[in-house]
Amino acid sequence: TMIQNMAPMKPHGDYPLLESLKMLGQRIEAKYAVSRAAHIIAMSCFVRDFLLSEWHIPAARISLVYFGSPPVPATLLRPASVPEGLSGKCFFSAGSLEPYRGTEDILYAVSELKKRGKNVKALIAGVARKTVAAYERKLRAIAADEGIEENVLWLGALSKEEMDWCYSRCTAFIMTSRVEALAVVTLEALSHGCLCISVDNPPLPEAFGEAALYYPTGDGRLLADKIAGVLGLTTEERTSMAATARLQAAKFSWDTTAVKTIKVFRAVVSGNLPV
Repeated sequence: TMIQNMAPMKPHGDYPLLESLKMLGQRIEAKYAVSRAAHIIAMSCFVRDFLLSEWHIPAARISLVYFGSPPVPATLLRPASVPEGLSGKCFFSAGSLEPYRGTEDILYAVSELKKRGKNVKALIAGVARKTVAAYERKLRAIAADEGIEENVLWLGALSKEEMDWCYSRCTAFIMTSRVEALAVVTLEALSHGCLCISVDNPPLPEAFGEAALYYPTGDGRLLADKIAGVLGLTTEERTSMAATARLQAAKFSWDTTAVKTIKVFRAVVSGNLPV
C-alpha cells in the first residue's frame, strides 16, 4: 500500500467539524490498511519517518520510492484569466485551496510588499471543494481587507498546458503547504527551472533541496523578504538558480521510480524482504 495524501494523517488548518470527522475516518482507515499490508511504499522520508515513529511500522516493511519529475512540454497555453501581455513580478502558486495549504502566507506577503512600494502579482491556481468553500471565502476576504484584490489573480482549475505556461512565465514559484506526502507540483516547478520559494517544513526541503529559498511556515513578512530578494537577482543569478532547479528535478526519475517499484513488488511476492 501507499499513502499519497498526508493531510488526514497530520491535520493542519481550520476545518469544519464534519470534514474533521471525515479526515479522522480516513486516518483510521489508512492506519488499518498499512497495518495489514505486506509492505508499504513511502513517497518521501517524511512519510517513512511518520510510519516509523508514529504508527510504529517496522522499517523492514517500508520502502522509499520517490515519484519522478515530468518532462517539460513544448505546448504552453496562457490561462484565459491572465491578461495578455502580463509579464514580470508574477509569482505562481498551485494546489487545491485547502486550509492545510497555507495560501494566506502569499496574500500577507503581497500586502507587505505593497506597503514597501513593490507591486507584485500573485497567480493562484486551484479550487476549493464545497466542504471547505469557507476557506476560499476567507482568502478572498483577506485580499480585500489588505487592499490587494488587484494584485491577486484567482486562476481556478487549469489544464496541464495552462499550468506549464504559468511555470514558464512566473518570476518564481511559491509553495506554502503545511503538510504533503511529497507534492508533485514541487517537481513540476523544478523541472521547468522555476526559481522556488518554499516553507521550511518537511517534506518540502526534501524535494527542493538547495534549489529553493526557504521561509518559516506562516510568516508572511519573511516570505515578502524572500520575494524581494528574488526581485533583486541579476540575470546571471537567475540563470544559475534555474540551472540548480533543473539539476534537482533530474534527481527524481520516473525510470528509477518504475525500477524500484517493480523491485518492491517482486520482493513482496517472493518473500525476499527487506528491499
